[in-house]
Amino acid sequence: MKKWIAGILTLVMLLQALPWTAFAAGSEGDMISQSELQRALLLAGLKTNAGSDGSLIPKGASGYLEVEAKASGYHEGMTPEATWDAQLLVDWLEDELSLEIYNATNVFTRASTLLEKLEADDPSAYALIMNSTPDSTAYAQTCRDWMLDTEALEEEARYYRTRVNENVATIEMNTETLANEADGLFDYEKARLSDQIREASSALIALRDDIIEFCQIELEAIKTAQQIIDGDKNSDFSEWLKDMLEAEEGPQMTTVSSSTIRKGATNTLLSRLGANDSVLPKGDTQDTKITVISENEFVIVIKGKENKPLADVSVTVKDLKGKAVKTVKTNKDDGMAKFNANDFVSNYDKEM
Repeated sequence: MKKWIAGILTLVMLLQALPWTAFAAGSEGDMISQSELQRALLLAGLKTNAGSDGSLIPKGASGYLEVEAKASGYHEGMTPEATWDAQLLVDWLEDELSLEIYNATNVFTRASTLLEKLEADDPSAYALIMNSTPDSTAYAQTCRDWMLDTEALEEEARYYRTRVNENVATIEMNTETLANEADGLFDYEKARLSDQIREASSALIALRDDIIEFCQIELEAIKTAQQIIDGDKNSDFSEWLKDMLEAEEGPQMTTVSSSTIRKGATNTLLSRLGANDSVLPKGDTQDTKITVISENEFVIVIKGKENKPLADVSVTVKDLKGKAVKTVKTNKDDGMAKFNANDFVSNYDKEM
């Protein structure tokens, strides 16, 4: 019996003495293998300055491995697929937030906000709208319902974008740490960093599946919302909605996010702006477009009837902290008001 116990203890001691790499490749608690790491980088859409052999040995004289995002190659009209990496997923989510979801949310939110404001501040104007047609009560409820639905879609898209970015960051940071600081790490620390890369890789795969499913739901919902706005579902509601929004009086406060800004070759400007939309006289229509034209400049274009540029419209932009406010008038040639990011309070990434 004593010999049997002694044999078991000896075996345990031998197992404890084995290096991490003695265990099966890819198992939990093991130093990550080259093939696992390359797969993780591929999923995350990351590239390194390592040699072509895929090792973690950087090429060049710096001796320091660097990891950075690859260009995704995304363009408008693409939809998520099972082969997409994280960079493609993030670019698609940002495009949906900036175009489809934002446009629908903005319309229904403006309508619902206007109705609430009129009900509280101008009951006679509110009564006029609500009595304009027997269906006004149902139309108002439609606006509220779709406002909540589109806001929920926006929140879900932002959640997915955040989670994808978090897991990409884990893979990026842990890869650099394992490559550049390995000599100062214990084996258990290397194993922990390796496991975190594995977990992040698995999370990205699961998120990709969720985003593919979300895409189908989101596209159908936004398609329906846009048909409602355009009158394809109910032309009477569309006319009621259009008349109500065109009857807005006074400046209307709106929030414009970085997602609204169409990306060009360079876009490091802003994550969120607060803008005052100058409301046009009753009966006119208005179109507002924000475009980044350089690393430090962006323009807001205001157009009116027949898509013609509007001159001398005052456009006010401020950062969310309210520490900087800038007002510029649109020019007569293209209805453009140009702003410089250096006029606002921003962080080191030029985001505000």
